[in-house]
Amino acid sequence: MTKNSKDLRSNCPINFAVETFGDKWTLLVIRDLMFKGKRHYSDFLASDEKISTNILADRLQKLDDNGVVPKSAAPDNASKFIYSLTE
Repeated sequence: MTKNSKDLRSNCPINFAVETFGDKWTLLVIRDLMFKGKRHYSDFLASDEKISTNILADRLQKLDDNGVVPKSAAPDNASKFIYSLTE
């Protein structure tokens, strides 16, 4: 479910960015996707920052809901997901 304008405080692009990426854990997940090649839940858990499982699951879900980091089933294991960053 992607956010639409009625879910946001305003239609401002800066507001969208703050609501979507405005905490340190979300930014670290994006960093790991962009620069460290992490793609699986366990990859993110292994980060030096030691994100907790509940925070990681929440941030990945929010990013997926917003269409920023969609998840897809891994071809070799349908119970494992691959996360990717959209353009």
